[in-house]
Amino acid sequence: MADLSLAGNGDDLLLTLLSLASDYRREVEAAWDRERRESEAIERQAAVEQASDFVALHFPHTLAKALPAGAWQGYPSGGESRQPMATAYLGAEAFLIHGTEYDGDRPDGLRGFLLLLHPCPCGDYVETWIDSEYDLAFVLDDLRRADTCEELCRPPYSFGGE
Repeated sequence: MADLSLAGNGDDLLLTLLSLASDYRREVEAAWDRERRESEAIERQAAVEQASDFVALHFPHTLAKALPAGAWQGYPSGGESRQPMATAYLGAEAFLIHGTEYDGDRPDGLRGFLLLLHPCPCGDYVETWIDSEYDLAFVLDDLRRADTCEELCRPPYSFGGE
């Protein structure tokens, strides 16, 4: 391949083309970056709205009353095989995680879920699926009494991995 940086005067057309192509590439990449940021903002907002709606529908007597407006933080999908999600900090290093997963039995193909991520006495974290307000009350009651590790935990950096 020729060293195009050393082209002579007769190669002005090629140098012009290189400059135009480079400028165009930067414009396209900037547009892609804007589109990605806009898409992520939409995904974040949708995740927050889905989490709020899910809690209002399935946890009207507990979480819907306890979580303040703006408690949810949305996160974009980050890839084709992952769905956007939202988290809400509860205090004492405990978090709610709302997400969706594929469910072929539903018309839209997605089903919402809620997880409680909380510290274990050993220093790692426990991830607990919360299916109802009764489950939530039971798990929260257990948290108050937990003083030993039941080995249901894993390090926080391992969540979300395959």
